Amino acid sequence: MEKKRIAVLGAGNMGTALLRGILASGWGKRGRLAASHPKPAKAAALRDELGIRVVASNLEAARSADILILAVKPQILERVLAEIRPAITRERLVVSIAARR
Repeated sequence: MEKKRIAVLGAGNMGTALLRGILASGWGKRGRLAASHPKPAKAAALRDELGIRVVASNLEAARSADILILAVKPQILERVLAEIRPAITRERLVVSIAARR
């Protein structure tokens, strides 16, 4: 599993905690992790803290990974799913940790 590329879409509180856990456990390597965050300052802070690739585009992050973890707020989940639809293939695993409304 450590050779899989993982993208966390929506690197807010839940997504960042998950990324920290993945790194602390040794399950994922920095070079194989990516995240998305729409705010440049938050993205830069996350990049500096974790040493991973952080982009503004959910689609860009999704295209770079084998496993997609959706850690977005429930009210924007449908929008994010529509945005990343071109990147969804049978080879990609999509996991949602979005809270229920």
